[in-house]
Amino acid sequence: MPDVYRQGDVIFRRIERPTFAEKDEDRLEIFGETGKAHVVNAPVYRSGNLQLLYVEKPTPVEHPDHAIIILPPGTYEVRRTQRLVRAFRRGNRAARD
Repeated sequence: MPDVYRQGDVIFRRIERPTFAEKDEDRLEIFGETGKAHVVNAPVYRSGNLQLLYVEKPTPVEHPDHAIIILPPGTYEVRRTQRLVRAFRRGNRAARD
């Protein structure tokens, strides 16, 4: 079972559940560059600057421009890749290191 899942510019990386996190939302919506949302119906928590998704049962990640992916149960750190892609296109050395 992979530890990293990706849909477009959103990455879900399985992590150990942090000992402390505050509930933020009941559903995750991350808007991409097109203005369309990646949507997951699972609780979202924050731990420091981490955005975490707690998946209790196999749960789909939906977006109108991408194939649906299914996240297995677990805790996931949620990140976007958009900023890094733009930095690479500009030739930003700091982003490559």
